[in-house]
Amino acid sequence: MAYFEAQARLTTWTDELEYLGYILCELIDANSLDKTGYRCHQAADLPTLVGIIRLQLKEPDGSLVNLISEDELKIFRRLMSKAKEIRNSMAHHMTQNEHILNDLGNTKQALSDMLEYAIRSVASDRGIDQVAWCPYHHICKAYIEANKPPTVMVPLNGDSLLSIRETILRDHDSEQMRLLYKRPKRKATEEGRQKQKDDYEAALIRKQQRKERDITLRSSHLAEKRRRLEQRFKESQELGRAQKKDIDMRMIEEQKIFNRQRAEILKDGMLHSSPDPKPLIIAIFVTISSPFWIVGLAMYNLYTRGAYRSSDA
Repeated sequence: MAYFEAQARLTTWTDELEYLGYILCELIDANSLDKTGYRCHQAADLPTLVGIIRLQLKEPDGSLVNLISEDELKIFRRLMSKAKEIRNSMAHHMTQNEHILNDLGNTKQALSDMLEYAIRSVASDRGIDQVAWCPYHHICKAYIEANKPPTVMVPLNGDSLLSIRETILRDHDSEQMRLLYKRPKRKATEEGRQKQKDDYEAALIRKQQRKERDITLRSSHLAEKRRRLEQRFKESQELGRAQKKDIDMRMIEEQKIFNRQRAEILKDGMLHSSPDPKPLIIAIFVTISSPFWIVGLAMYNLYTRGAYRSSDA
């Protein structure tokens, strides 16, 4: 990612410096561009532009010598020498560290300001208001069809030249997008109308089929949902009946066990039946009413012993 970011910054800086260098060379020495072999002046690369501008800074009769102070000329020449580092780093894909990139960025900014200052000074001195420039930012359909590049005029006495460049490129890209994606208008014909009608009817049929398919799928889904609900209810009922049957069987078994154990307890004699109360009442009455109560008491004891023995037997 560091390589792509650095390369993007270096490419942008080189393009902007070539743009400003081209405008300045057009103002001060357009013939030198012809001599170097660039029939299209805008095609000149940054080293060529730097070489032409440096001659105008160094020669006594140079176009920039009388317009810029001596101190500014020294700074200008130093910045022009460092401009080649930006272009070479871009052209040779040299991945620079952040410190070097920041230094090159500062150089580019200072050189851009100096180039704009020189352009405005020369344009004002020579009474030139604008320079032709082709925004060949992209290969466009309009250029291929017209077989010539679109040309715009760059005003030299207005806003920043770099901001003007950005505006021109943005407008140019918007126009090319409009041309590339613009649908050609066609004259309506009977065949076209019939095709449009057929397409509309086919769309209605597809819509109706899609609606019926959705209804069928929904009905199938609801039927499956109802079937699963009924199945769960049936299984729950069967499980409940099975559990109830198991409980009933268990209660019957427990009742049988209870009856058997109770019968065994009664058989072992742990529970005895109580004596008949009628003889006891008669004996008490006889004892109280008779003077021979001792004899009555003895008779009661004999009776009760006989009753217990008979019950044990």
